[in-house]
Amino acid sequence: MRASTPLQVPVSVPLSAFPNSAIPCPKLLMPEVIHTVLLKFRGDIPPGDIEDIFGQIRALGEKIPGILSFTGGPYSSPEGLNRGFTHGFVMRFSDEVSRDTYLPHPEHQRVVEQLLPMLEGDQGAIAFDWLDKED
Repeated sequence: MRASTPLQVPVSVPLSAFPNSAIPCPKLLMPEVIHTVLLKFRGDIPPGDIEDIFGQIRALGEKIPGILSFTGGPYSSPEGLNRGFTHGFVMRFSDEVSRDTYLPHPEHQRVVEQLLPMLEGDQGAIAFDWLDKED
């Protein structure tokens, strides 16, 4: 009779377990995307409506894959360099593919359709993205 071979089960180990390994860090291969948006709300928009739309933007992280974090709120600096922008937010995406999936996503577009009429015309928003290539 042949001896049976023991069952081999693959084990998943995070790369962080090998700090001195020559395996490239995934972040170097696919840097995160920092998505920054400044908003200029019309003066007649009630604060509760602004809070509601920010809640909807925050909730996109539960509906669209690849959103790592969200933070945002009203302008609060004494510098006075906001040029009329009243609020802003920053989203962090796992990579460019995630950001590019988010932009046309139906849930994102639904929020945009609600948000745009609340802003000061075509000058009411600015978006600026960059790749986070930091370690």
